[in-house]
Amino acid sequence: MYLKEFSLISPLIESVDIFQAIETVIAPELIKGVLKETNKTEEYKRKLP
Repeated sequence: MYLKEFSLISPLIESVDIFQAIETVIAPELIKGVLKETNKTEEYKRKLP
């Protein structure tokens, strides 16, 4: 197979979409409970690759 017109794209996924996807798998109450128990509610500002 030849890739004559191949181009690489980097789709931008918004954080809101990621959190909604996570919430469909893990109940929001469970997430909030774990964050409260572990006292890990910090927000990171860096962008991941």
